[in-house]
Amino acid sequence: MPAQRVQHATLAWREPDGTTPGRMRTLVDRYRDDPRTLALAGALRADAALVVGACHGALAAVLLAASGVRPALLVTHDPGRLAEDLEELGVPVVVLPELERFSADDEASADATGWQRRAAALEAFANGSWLVASPAATAQPVPDLAETVSRSRVLKPGQTHDPQALAERLVEGGFRMVTAVEARGEVAIRGGILDIFPFIGEQPLRIEFFGDQVDSIRRFDPFSQESTSRMDEAVLAAPGIGLATRDLWSQLPPGPIVVLGDVSLRSRLAKDHGRAEVRLARQLETGATDGETVGVERLRGDLRKGLAELSALLAEIDGARAILLARSEEAAEELRAHIGDAGLT
Repeated sequence: MPAQRVQHATLAWREPDGTTPGRMRTLVDRYRDDPRTLALAGALRADAALVVGACHGALAAVLLAASGVRPALLVTHDPGRLAEDLEELGVPVVVLPELERFSADDEASADATGWQRRAAALEAFANGSWLVASPAATAQPVPDLAETVSRSRVLKPGQTHDPQALAERLVEGGFRMVTAVEARGEVAIRGGILDIFPFIGEQPLRIEFFGDQVDSIRRFDPFSQESTSRMDEAVLAAPGIGLATRDLWSQLPPGPIVVLGDVSLRSRLAKDHGRAEVRLARQLETGATDGETVGVERLRGDLRKGLAELSALLAEIDGARAILLARSEEAAEELRAHIGDAGLT
């Protein structure tokens, strides 16, 4: 995609095997040599501050994915949205959840499930996932990362494990044994199939064994029981994680953090985090790199009205074009028809 002002509409999908679709790879590849991507990657590698302004829609996720550089942390008011966009672009990502009940003066006020989910997020981060958090989540304590990693377990196809012993270990670590998993923190075993609903993630995992050997790992829909994607590994929550008092910032690797928003994270925290900030802002500030995008608010609502607005918008911007992505081939065919009716090419 060229560097001109462009509209971004992210309606993406995953292939059945869980890999990044070719269209998503093409989108990321279009940005690899983009000046904005190069500026972002350079700042992350040099531990330098940077502001990219006029950064709307999914541009932030695309630039991050195209940079290929994992930040120490990504902070945004909507971690789930950013995580979804990055996942669709092929980036392994995990959200550090906020504790629903937490008081700095009363650790016991925190819910046990919240602690388990934060521990599981740190495990995934230690195993290579990008970590996304809200400002509030960064201010809450976390378990000791080194201890969490030392007690975690990563399952991969081809490994040998006793499924029954594995299930018992998970129960010792706080999981509930059930007949069929429906909620986070549940585990079920029947024959050579071990179902686990981790404390992080939106879907449970199905680990199939051939004897004591892990044969496959898949995400599945707990209601339809149908597999949704194949996975290369599963990171299981460490057992016995208690209440933690470690500061998140002291647990992170060196390097700058990425902040999505018009206000620096430093100004919103009670204590300076001591990191350089690479900020992807909606406003174009003085001295900032121009993200060269415009908002899509005028395109929201009815599809036909939105396409008419898109046509008018493209006519206003010299040399601009739009790339529209659909969730499936069927949706893409329907979208092409509407595009043709709107007179767009």
